[in-house]
Amino acid sequence: MPIDYSQPEWETLFTNYGVTAHAAQVLEKLLLVLLAAAHFQGEGQRPPGDLHAFLNQNKRKGMSDIIKALKQKLPTFPPGLDTDLLEVFQQRNDVIHHFFLDQFDGHDWARPPAQMDQELKPIYLRLKRLQDRVEALLDQIHL
Repeated sequence: MPIDYSQPEWETLFTNYGVTAHAAQVLEKLLLVLLAAAHFQGEGQRPPGDLHAFLNQNKRKGMSDIIKALKQKLPTFPPGLDTDLLEVFQQRNDVIHHFFLDQFDGHDWARPPAQMDQELKPIYLRLKRLQDRVEALLDQIHL
């Protein structure tokens, strides 16, 4: 029997999956903006085109490269934040690339949607906590 994805538990799961993926994207962009702020720190007012050029040049970098650059540019980069970020991005990769299909046998899911939804919640919450930590670093930079 085919799975009816219009059932409320599936809609909730897909919504929360999207919210988790969005939280990961927000964190990725925050790190890129933090890198730009660190790069331009102390240089005074810059034309908007400089920021856009920097973001375009760096937007394809891997998260590990961005984190490494941040550690070099920011003396206030908290110890352990790099590890936390790398771990959450591994979780993000698992969610995006493996969350559904690794446990689907072609006919049915190995776990119910409510259980899958519960698996997403701690990842989402961790992403949000890390967003707060990165925003706090951004607040410390004076351009």
